[in-house]
Amino acid sequence: MIAAVLAVAAPAGTAVSATAYSPCSSNGTLTASGERPHAGIVADNSLPFGTVLEVSPAVWGRSRYVVEDRGGPAMQLDFWQANCALATDFGRRAEHIRVIGKVK
Repeated sequence: MIAAVLAVAAPAGTAVSATAYSPCSSNGTLTASGERPHAGIVADNSLPFGTVLEVSPAVWGRSRYVVEDRGGPAMQLDFWQANCALATDFGRRAEHIRVIGKVK
């Protein structure tokens, strides 16, 4: 849950290639930031942990995600999904992201 967000400047609507991962495809029980995986987190290799992203179109009914994990070298943005079938069905798609802040 996003309790508080600090405002930061960022380009609006950056297009990225997005995928999804799940307990079936990940190698651990903790994210790279040391948190347990949960709905609302994404893996990103270029943004600091705690960065809050607004994504469009919404993914699984959610438009805000927090960077709490890292991924492989070819990955741009990877959404956590507890359901293995939903993560697989997500495939690879274009998402537009905008940095809206940082969790305190």
